[in-house]
Amino acid sequence: MSKLVEKNFDDAWGVLSDLVHVRNEQRFNQYEFTDKGEIFKVAENIHFITFSDTLFLFTNSTSPIELKSLIILVTEIFHKALFNCVPVRAGIGLGRFNVNFEESMFAGPALIDAYYAGENAKWLGITFSEPAGKAASTK
Repeated sequence: MSKLVEKNFDDAWGVLSDLVHVRNEQRFNQYEFTDKGEIFKVAENIHFITFSDTLFLFTNSTSPIELKSLIILVTEIFHKALFNCVPVRAGIGLGRFNVNFEESMFAGPALIDAYYAGENAKWLGITFSEPAGKAASTK
């Protein structure tokens, strides 16, 4: 994204606006897990932060249904972003992550793990940090 900003800021802003539009479309999704008889509402359980060209999505816990729902949501955002010609990489991390919405602060090992998982891929797609991959394969 930084190269696009340097080359043509208006185009970069358009790409970012398209990504935010995709994000906003997904906020009100809900997923029904028939095997568990549960309905998971994204707006109530998954939080979104947009920082520059990065979307942070996180849940309140690491329960199996939250992890499954996060994976589904990231996959939907990825699909719709590509459909709108917005190239994205996604990294999914698992673990400690603190956020203070009032002070616009967020940090944690899970954030770093997700960042490295996404950036080290060097291709468009969704990758998992080692802890997230292990949890996803066992839940």
